[in-house]
Amino acid sequence: MAVRSAPKPVLLVRGEYRTMEKILVGFDKSALSGHCLQLGANLAEQIGAHLILFTVAENIPEGQTTLAGGTRYLGRYELEFTPILKSGDVVKEISDFVNQEGCDLVIVGSRGHARFRELLFSSTTQRIIQRVGCPVLIYH
Repeated sequence: MAVRSAPKPVLLVRGEYRTMEKILVGFDKSALSGHCLQLGANLAEQIGAHLILFTVAENIPEGQTTLAGGTRYLGRYELEFTPILKSGDVVKEISDFVNQEGCDLVIVGSRGHARFRELLFSSTTQRIIQRVGCPVLIYH
């Protein structure tokens, strides 16, 4: 991808623009996913969108702790959000949720911790972009 060296977050959009009502943020315990969450929360608050705080973890208790941290952070914003914890393949879990729930934007980091680490410019990212029916904002 030519956007590999872009100095700012990159938004990939296919098709036509639609109003953003649901924003999914891929969240783990990395600082980068914290930036993604901040970006998603600011955007959701400004446009009145519902935010989905989405964590995929192999270890459910660890995932619950991660999700609790994100939930505490979102408490400072005036927005509606739903925390979601899944176990399994990151691509499958994100794409299934996004397509079933009708999300309008996915925000993920380029270098994260645990399972979100490989998202940017890898086959994982490409598969997410191909499998979700909405724009993907890649933060790096």
